[in-house]
Amino acid sequence: MSLTAKNAARCLIAFRAPSRIRVYPGVPKPLILPVRHDPEIHGEDGLKGAEGLPDADSAEVMALMATDSDGKPVRALEGMAQSVRATWDNGAGHQVTVISTGPMTNIGAIMRRYSGLVTCLPIFPSV
Repeated sequence: MSLTAKNAARCLIAFRAPSRIRVYPGVPKPLILPVRHDPEIHGEDGLKGAEGLPDADSAEVMALMATDSDGKPVRALEGMAQSVRATWDNGAGHQVTVISTGPMTNIGAIMRRYSGLVTCLPIFPSV
């Protein structure tokens, strides 16, 4: 399990997010560029200086990771695809707008793997 996913769960706990929210770990590495970590900026755990967070490997953190009905982990690509399909409902539902606040690796990966879903996602040129 990636430290990024664990940190997302740790933040959900710290911010007292609703217990129904789950973390779907994203693509494990960048699509093109090499992985880059900046521990001098973000600390070794990625949340430098944050206090009051549970340990990254605690049961509380691990319980927030998305799993399927068999208890197997569900990654972000599959979780996003399921959510888009359910919302779009073969055109009977609504389009899905995705707002990415990071490098967009998962967005690129979902467009590559699930190209049929792109019609459900309105694409806006950057401003």
